[in-house]
This record gives sequence, structure tokens and C-alpha cells, in this order.
Amino acid sequence: AQSVCSPRFANVRKSSARNVASVVVPLFPAILALIIPPLAVASASHPFQMLASGPLIAFGLAATLLPFWLYATLRLLDALATREHLGKWIIWFFVTAGVCMFAHPRIVFTWLLLMAPFVLTRLPWKAIAGLAGVVVLGAAVFLVYMMSSYESDRYFNPASWFHTFVPNRTVPEALKIYVTDNIGGVQGWFMAAIVLIAFAVTVAAIIRPQWFAANRADSATVPGASAIDRASDSTSAQPHEQVADFAAMPADRRNRKTSASYRTPRSDASQLRRDAIAILLAFFLVGLVYVCSTALTGWFPNIVAAAWYRAETRPLTMIPFGVLPLIVFAAVVLLRAGRLPNVTKIIAIVLLAALAISCQFGNTVRSALSDAVYANMTIDDARPDEQLTATKEKILKKVVKETGTDSVVVSDPLNGSMYATAMYGADMLFPIYNAKAEKNGAIFGQTENAFASGDGKVLTNTVCPLSADGDAYFLSMGGQAPSLQMFTFKQQYDTFHDQKLIDQYAKDGTMRKVQDYSNMASYAKGWALYQFNCQ
Repeated sequence: AQSVCSPRFANVRKSSARNVASVVVPLFPAILALIIPPLAVASASHPFQMLASGPLIAFGLAATLLPFWLYATLRLLDALATREHLGKWIIWFFVTAGVCMFAHPRIVFTWLLLMAPFVLTRLPWKAIAGLAGVVVLGAAVFLVYMMSSYESDRYFNPASWFHTFVPNRTVPEALKIYVTDNIGGVQGWFMAAIVLIAFAVTVAAIIRPQWFAANRADSATVPGASAIDRASDSTSAQPHEQVADFAAMPADRRNRKTSASYRTPRSDASQLRRDAIAILLAFFLVGLVYVCSTALTGWFPNIVAAAWYRAETRPLTMIPFGVLPLIVFAAVVLLRAGRLPNVTKIIAIVLLAALAISCQFGNTVRSALSDAVYANMTIDDARPDEQLTATKEKILKKVVKETGTDSVVVSDPLNGSMYATAMYGADMLFPIYNAKAEKNGAIFGQTENAFASGDGKVLTNTVCPLSADGDAYFLSMGGQAPSLQMFTFKQQYDTFHDQKLIDQYAKDGTMRKVQDYSNMASYAKGWALYQFNCQ
């Protein structure tokens, strides 16, 4: 808005007949502001990946709000450096942080990952040391809480964490998905080419930042110009005006003005280098988390990906946070470079516009996920092995009509039985996602072991006391849904699919069949509701 409305642009517009580029260049900020939003949602990672994976809806909301928190944090870092508008940005920081963490507390790990490089490159070492101490202290408190709440002998043996995890991609596949921003087809390779170009520009900005020094007159109107750059433009005033204004300032403001107004090209280059390093570090960190979460095993990837549940579902949604800032930063660096010819800047804008437009058509990954989201919202029998079908919905209604909402029903949640709780209030007792030996996890684990034991007496003695009304049931409703296979501990439910055990318990009187669903669909063979003999 500043560049379009400024008097300087009006003067340039008068000479447009002589030089088309002189008209186009001042419009770059507005053009870039139009290109970036559609490019930001071109990736299937946002929002379709979040909507396609049920547990990610809350995390997806937090990720959607996260850019506001990131922006407020960056502006707060600027305010700390210039000591201007500090109170305003502290308030905005806490407001945006509160909203994001209310949406999903785990988003704080993503925020830390993305902001750490900027803290390291923008703040003085004393502030960095203090913040590092706060983070370490917070980690120590969290560790003490976990160790006091959940007993385990594996806390200090990271190699044993997530021991059932199996990589679902190779490293080259993971890197391809990352550099293509999870965009398929030709557009994905186009994106990869732009990412590599942006990477090269950012590296060049680190090695030779003076190549990309902004024209002093342009720094106030081109996106990416910092508050310090804009303050330095005040030196264009007449000397006697500067002296008078400077003398009238309070002492503390004069000190700030001195540091802001007399920045040299060398200090501008230094600031550009620091920002380039931060952007590149954030790009590498997001990529590292994603590759570790989907393609690697061992103690190191376990530690790196632990905060995001050691699966690719959440890190996959973070890919745009690594890729897009790199592209935008490189674009802004090119547009601010005073030494580059205008034709180079026009080519950069055209390429970005072409990328944003092309990604809206024939984007195969996004289309497939969009179809999957729509299919998940439709309850029918088109995919009989999925979480919830029309037949499963009818079965669950029958189950709750028989059991009521006080009796415990044991089942494998990954076959869709978990929806009996969500839709009808059933008391479904199934092992939780991450098996634990404490609290409710102990009950779930005992139930698993008792069912697998083959001893009917042990099974009833374990299950029956858990019911509010003294009745307990077992629901057999098929195998695990393909869309739920990302769960790391899915093997813990295998015992509930052992038909020999089920038949044995039915034969020896441990449980009796009270409802048979085999005739409700061609794929429902063996599906039934059993009642444990709790007398």
C-alpha cells in the first residue's frame, strides 16, 4: 500500500510511456501480496492433509493461526532491537500465543522450531542465553512431570522409543515431497525448481549480502524492509532540520535515533545476512523434522520427531512453513536489490505468478486428498473396510441399544467401533493409542493381556469389575481401517481379531453371542456382539 500510494510512484507513473519497467517495479509489493496467498494453499499439506487426518483438525486450526503468532513474534524482536512500540507488540505476542495454544497446545513446538533461528540471529547473546535457560528449565519441569506421572525405564534410552515405528517412505521420497511442497505432477517439479532457485539466492545473500543491498529510497516501500531501514530514510532531511529534531528529543530516544539513523551499507548487509541465515535454518529444521518423522529410525529421529508423535501426519502439514518463507524471502531480496536490472525482477515476479496459477489446476495430490475428505464426510458402503460405513453405523446403533451406556464394551477402535462413543455415548473400553503402564493405560493393558491369555476366568475377572452396571461386552466388527494405519501402536489391538480366541471364549462359556451381524452385509462375516459371563 505504501509503494502504490506514495508520491514517488505518482511521479514515476507520469514517465510510464518512456519506460514500462519504471511503472511495474513500484507495483511489485502489491503483486507479491496477491501471489503469496494462493501459493500458500497450493500444497495439499494445508488444509486438506489436516482435514483428511481426523486427529489433525485441532492441530490444523492452530497451524492456520500460527502465522499471526510468528508475525507478532518477529515484530516483537524488531521492537526489542529498536525499543519502539514495545508494549504494543508484547500485547499482540501474548494474544496470538494464547489463541494458538488454546487451539492446540502442541503448536508451541512448531513455533519454537520456526522462531529459534530468528532469536539466534537477531537478539544479543545475553537475551539468547536467558531464553535458552527458560527453554531448558521448561523442558526439565516437563520431564519431571512425565517421570512422576508415567513410569517407564525408557526415558533415557531414546533408541527404544517408538519401537514399533516402521518408515513409510524412503529418504529420497521424503526429500522429494519436501522440496515439491507436497505438490504432485509437473507443478511439483516447477515448485522444486523455484525452491532450489530460492535456496541459491538465500545462500548468495549469506555469502555476498552486499550484492542485494537495497536502494535507500526503496527500503521504505518494498516488503521486507525493517523498521530500522525505514528509520534510516530520515537522514534524507535537511541537516539543520535533523539537528533541530535531534536536539528536541529525549536523551533515551536520541540514543535510539543515533543507532537507527546512521546505519551504514555494511550494517544493512549484516542484517540481510542474519535474516538469510535464519530463513535457511528454518528451512533445514522443518525438512529435518519431516524426514526424521517418515523415513528414519533410531535414537536421533526419535528425539527430533517425538514432539510431533513420531509420525509424518503433523510434520507433513508443516512443510509450507519451511518452503514458502524461503521462496518469499528470496523474492523480496531480488526485488530490493538495487544492482539488479528491472528485467530480472520482472522475470522473478512472472515465475512466481505462473507457479501460483499453475498449482491451482491439475494438482493431483491436493485433488486426491480433497476427494478423500469428501469421502470421509459421506457415510455409505462404498469402502466397506473404512472407519465408518452405513452398515457400521446401523450396527453401532444396535450395539448401544443392547448394552446401554453404562456397560463396558471391549473392541478394537481402529475398526470404527470408537464412533459408538462419539455418536451414541457408549462406554467403549479400548486400548489407547500410546500404551502406558499407569492410570487408564494399565487397565487397557491388563484387558489386552487377559484377552490374549486364553484363560476365561482371568478375562472375566479383569473386564467385569470395570462396568458401572456389572455387564461387559465384546464387539467383533472387522479389521482395522486403512486410513487409520498411521497409528504407531496399532499392533496392540491384534488380539481382538484372533477368531480362534473369540470362538474359544464363546465355546467355553466365557462370553455368549447376543447379536449377530453377519447377514447385514456381504463383508460382515463373523461380526457379532458378545456378552461376558460376569455372574
